[in-house]
Amino acid sequence: GMVCDFGIVKRYLRDWLGQHLDHCLLIPAGNPHIHINEASGQVQVTLRCKDKGTFTVETPHESVCLVDAATITPETVATWCESQIADMLGNARISLSFSSEHILTPYY
Repeated sequence: GMVCDFGIVKRYLRDWLGQHLDHCLLIPAGNPHIHINEASGQVQVTLRCKDKGTFTVETPHESVCLVDAATITPETVATWCESQIADMLGNARISLSFSSEHILTPYY
């Protein structure tokens, strides 16, 4: 018998990752130095740096992904994605891994 149709799983994962991560600024929402305020479809993110002061950005909600982690690493993003996807798939177990890509220019 078939465990599952991996074509469906692959398509679902591609769509979910594209909708939630692709072309988004990943914000470590669990970082104690970051304050996040969401209102009217906008997200305001304030980072308090001990030596550099405070940095604030306000952007449409669609342009950021609030990851429940203290830092953004391939491992923390994979763990967060697994938890989000597992909630939607019920009892299905999924394991993801990401790797970083070094980009020398501001474009990719």
